[in-house]
Amino acid sequence: MCLGQEEHTSGSAAMERTPPGSKRMREPTTLTVEQFHKVLEFVKEPFRIMCIVAICLGLRASELVGLQWNDFDSENLNVDL
Repeated sequence: MCLGQEEHTSGSAAMERTPPGSKRMREPTTLTVEQFHKVLEFVKEPFRIMCIVAICLGLRASELVGLQWNDFDSENLNVDL
């Protein structure tokens, strides 16, 4: 297989690597800490805690909405994604 065409298996799902040289079309928009705190002032529960979890763990929206309570391990302070 060529570089960039390698398949990786994780459990039963197969993933392909992004080819080298793939570039974003534009810079992502990011919030400062102060801006994030201002946004949180207007966000009501349960969405507020979802925003905090997403930002603190660096989750994408699809990863966030896929979380379930059993993904959180409070004894070992881990989250299974």
